[in-house]
Amino acid sequence: MNEGTIAAIVGGGFALLNIVVSALNAYRATRQGAQIKREETSFEQLSKIYTETREELKTYSAEAREKDVLLDKKDAEIDELTERIREFEASQTKTGETR
Repeated sequence: MNEGTIAAIVGGGFALLNIVVSALNAYRATRQGAQIKREETSFEQLSKIYTETREELKTYSAEAREKDVLLDKKDAEIDELTERIREFEASQTKTGETR
């Protein structure tokens, strides 16, 4: 083999190696792009779930506050009725004592 043939073989080998490296880099970039896309999708899904959960909690909190107000009103009614019963019982006792 002469020098020209060897140089052509070596040059062809480097060209082939360059093509393989370029293909591997393109493959790696595609995989990284797909990974980034999956991560973005996962983040978007988590963000959506977080937002939905937060809205549900706001709804539940509002409902709980409404129920708490109703319970406070019922407690006040019970306290008032209890006081009226005590007053009635006290008046009955006084009436019974004076007889």
